Amino acid sequence: MTHHSSTVRYGLGVYTIFLFLFLLAPIAVICIAAFNSAQYVTFPIESFSMRWFAALWQDPTILNALVASLKLGLATALICVTLGTTAAYAIARLNLPGARYYQLFLTLPILVPHLILGVGLLLAFRMLGLSRSFALLVAGHVALTLPFVIITILPRVQALPRALEEAAYTLGAGPLETFWRIVLPICWPAILAGGLLSFLVSFDEVTATLFWRPTGVETLPTQIMGMLNYSTDQRLNALGAFMTAISAGLPLIAYLVATVLRKKKDTKTS
Repeated sequence: MTHHSSTVRYGLGVYTIFLFLFLLAPIAVICIAAFNSAQYVTFPIESFSMRWFAALWQDPTILNALVASLKLGLATALICVTLGTTAAYAIARLNLPGARYYQLFLTLPILVPHLILGVGLLLAFRMLGLSRSFALLVAGHVALTLPFVIITILPRVQALPRALEEAAYTLGAGPLETFWRIVLPICWPAILAGGLLSFLVSFDEVTATLFWRPTGVETLPTQIMGMLNYSTDQRLNALGAFMTAISAGLPLIAYLVATVLRKKKDTKTS
């Protein structure tokens, strides 16, 4: 029986390794090809070079797309954190009738394909007589990413003991002061995670952005889509490696910062 169990665990381990290799192999190919000095993708690579990353910084269209993506992601994250935190607190604390239905309604965009959401919101803009603009692009990304923020923050607020807030009330603090001094400091890791998640989703979004972006505005994903129509040079691989570094690096940095802060807090309390 023990031998059978060890065999099953070994088989699951091997399966898991191959599964991760299958999922990560395309990303690894792009990242390796980005450092190839050759004009086109060749394996094995001719020689290690940073020329394609340097070429990115010399292309004003790519730099403009990067700035637009950063502005869009930061604006989306700030708005989603504000709305998501208040919505999560309202669902968890205000005992609203049908709160579970509100929660289901707020998370519906996750279930809707981005293509359908992009077309639907574009038609809604036109019915209201609104032309495509950067503000409406931000609004679309907020609608797309807000559910992720609510899902991230809500469990943390629900786990917060009500006794802490009630103690603050008995000491003379008002609802706003209690929320600012009690709820936010305890829930900040979830709030930070929700903001980071909304930024990354917005930064990588391409399907719906194609419908919402105004004329003359390109984000990095839409810029890559446009380059694929007429180019296959190595800058595409460099862009892919750069976006992979952003998407994987930001959560890693946030995790390391949270770990350091938690260790400092534990040291102070001990």
